[in-house]
Amino acid sequence: VQAQQLLRKPKNLSWAEASSYGLKLFTSYRMLFVQAEIKPGDRVLIWGASGGMGSYAIQLCRAVNAIPICVISSDNKKEYCKSLGAELFIDRRDFPYLSQYIDGDVPLQELRKFGQAVRAVTGGYMPDIVFEHTGAETFPTSVFVARKNGKIVTCGATTGYKLSFDARYLWMHQKKIIGSHGCNAHDASRANNLIEQ
Repeated sequence: VQAQQLLRKPKNLSWAEASSYGLKLFTSYRMLFVQAEIKPGDRVLIWGASGGMGSYAIQLCRAVNAIPICVISSDNKKEYCKSLGAELFIDRRDFPYLSQYIDGDVPLQELRKFGQAVRAVTGGYMPDIVFEHTGAETFPTSVFVARKNGKIVTCGATTGYKLSFDARYLWMHQKKIIGSHGCNAHDASRANNLIEQ
């Protein structure tokens, strides 16, 4: 391993603990802090909130007083997200048709139902940032629910990389789709400092 690829182990962690967080944390950090430029008060819709990426996204939101909106699919996952400080939840099981396409599109009424659920938990607001890493099954909804001038930041496509969405919701509301990769040494170092703090 080259020296510039290494980070100091946080003193408060064991070697095993220090080996476990890098990829997910550093990617989530870059997505939110570097690419989406998260700020206090931002509402962030997090797909797969209880997973590796999502759980760090929740904690990063809390670190800057942004508001995570967690998409979960079980009561256990909801409880886990609560333990990380999350308070707003949408149960993915209530929206089984979001991943079913008709002539290449998710039915508009299904997108609207999900949007209504987002507004219901936020007091009427749509997300400033959508934390997207699942791909084909969620991307049409991500583009639809991001607020006017909102951002959809993505780093992956675990459910498929061929994305289909209604571009009218992108251009008419001046939303931004932002691609992101893992991290660079600078981002990793800054995220690692958060672990120490």
